[in-house]
Amino acid sequence: MSLKSKRNREKRKRERRQNYLKSLKRKSEMGSLDAEDIAIGPGGPEKMSEVLIEFVAPYTHLTDTEEEYRKLLTMAVCAWNMSLLPLKDQQGMIAKILQEGRSESDPEATAGMLAILGTMMARKRTSFSENKRFILDFTLMETETGRHLSVISPLEPPTTP
Repeated sequence: MSLKSKRNREKRKRERRQNYLKSLKRKSEMGSLDAEDIAIGPGGPEKMSEVLIEFVAPYTHLTDTEEEYRKLLTMAVCAWNMSLLPLKDQQGMIAKILQEGRSESDPEATAGMLAILGTMMARKRTSFSENKRFILDFTLMETETGRHLSVISPLEPPTTP
């Protein structure tokens, strides 16, 4: 590979990263978070992308494609966030998810989804109980070196009134 093409590739990579970070900042500004509340890069609390990858690790063998992995991450984010809610709100959210999923699923698939959600919520409470941060959004990208996960999450857990 020539030096010029290597520099061009590195330049494109930097530009993609900068554009991606700008898009994350725009997303955060449209929501209830201030951009200053989002950690981009090293330092501070643990990276929620690493936490989420560790959280779904026991289930990744169930996925073969990027789309299946994305669905797994979506379900994991639901389970993670629901486990941070009061118990009465958790049950309402589970019922809502199941109701929305029934139009596309058969009863066996619904039961399987409920079992996975329950297992994930139990895993969150036992193995990640100290982490009280919600996951607001995630982005999964395929790169030359594999999948790259970015997560938007507040730096601190919400304060209770």
